[in-house]
Amino acid sequence: ERFNPLEGTWQPCPPMRTAREQPGCAVYLGRIYVAGGRDDLRLELSTAEKFDPDNQRWTPVKPMKHKRFQ
Repeated sequence: ERFNPLEGTWQPCPPMRTAREQPGCAVYLGRIYVAGGRDDLRLELSTAEKFDPDNQRWTPVKPMKHKRFQ
């Protein structure tokens, strides 16, 4: 899900390409970026994805140099 601050509601969105827990997140130019975290085996990740709300799609972005989670 993603939060729409203009409406004050949570809205469904497609699942990320990689399931992750405790990632870092940011919004930049209307896109949601999610990076790092841990996978379902609790292995640290360096991969990152961005969500485009216009086309409802997650796409990979260049991975971080170091694996990390919060």
